[in-house]
Amino acid sequence: SRNPRKIVPMATLLAVVGLGTFYTFVSWMMIAGNGKAQTIELAVAGDLNLWVGLAEEKLGGSFVGDIYVFLIIIGSFACALAFHNAASRYLYAIGRELPGIKNTLGRTHGTHGTPHVASIVQTGITVLFTLGFYFLAAEGSDPLMGAYIYQYGLLAVLGTMAILIVQAITSVAVIWYFHVKKAQPGNIVTTGIIPAIGGIGMLFVVWLLIDNLEFAGGLAAGSPFFKAIPWIVIGTFLVGLLGVLFLRSRNPEVYNSIGRTVMEETHEREKV
Repeated sequence: SRNPRKIVPMATLLAVVGLGTFYTFVSWMMIAGNGKAQTIELAVAGDLNLWVGLAEEKLGGSFVGDIYVFLIIIGSFACALAFHNAASRYLYAIGRELPGIKNTLGRTHGTHGTPHVASIVQTGITVLFTLGFYFLAAEGSDPLMGAYIYQYGLLAVLGTMAILIVQAITSVAVIWYFHVKKAQPGNIVTTGIIPAIGGIGMLFVVWLLIDNLEFAGGLAAGSPFFKAIPWIVIGTFLVGLLGVLFLRSRNPEVYNSIGRTVMEETHEREKV
């Protein structure tokens, strides 16, 4: 982009508003098609007829259902790829800033410029999680249904709760950075009012998730992992907080460099 300072925020806003509108519309159509009572019943049971059966009934039979399943598979792969790339780059960012792992986790590929080490580490973590859910599954149970109910469902609940809290904290950080610390000049609307509304909204959704946690867990609500989800989120937050406080006391120079970009190292890579 010739003007990234203008285009990137605009593209981000359009993507968020567009996705939010689309998801809201699809959810409304699902409830309208199935009916309120049946929607809740199918959702709790983890029944794919919540979507597939509705598509077959309203749009033209099993052929439409097959297309819908195919699109779900493609969409799931796209989501998995996006999450993998995001997680890899978070690991890479951590690797760049923490002493001792800059030349491993914080290293990029010599030719492609990709965070290949972080990508491999993320792949290993995913494999371990998958194997863990596989071995924890009840003997004789359907592994595919187990993956859908436990791994996909429970990790979605865990990830949603965690990312909403992170986004709420980020909203507070924006206000603190621009209007309390006054590190840079900021517009009262874009760096004050909007982050405040967003942060309050995120915390409200977190409260809704906690208040309806058993419903969100569905058939997996009785598993030990499900019951541990709030504690996993709290524990992860505390470990990160204590780690940062320890780093600040022992190595303030590294602490002060966290999250900063060295402009001399920032450049547009040449096309290969």
